[in-house]
Amino acid sequence: MEQLVARKAHNLEVAGSSPADAIVRSPMKEVPMLFAFFGVGPMEMVIVGGIAVMLFGGRLPKVARSIGQSIVEFKRGFLEVEAECAEINKAIESKDVRA
Repeated sequence: MEQLVARKAHNLEVAGSSPADAIVRSPMKEVPMLFAFFGVGPMEMVIVGGIAVMLFGGRLPKVARSIGQSIVEFKRGFLEVEAECAEINKAIESKDVRA
């Protein structure tokens, strides 16, 4: 019993001043960052996955592939725009140096 009280006291010291902080940041209740970022827990992810399987069934690999290709195309376009901006910045800097 004393060990449990000491552990809770340690969690309070590490996490912050309130008991709610200790519960949220306790190693036993820690949620992976991906799920914590979106506010979605593991059970919700399972439910979403089940719904996806029911909706798409055998087409799920095709849907996943097309989503992946869309992400790649988006990244490629973003990198192209970023490269164009870098070229414009270099051109502006070179004009400033001449002046």
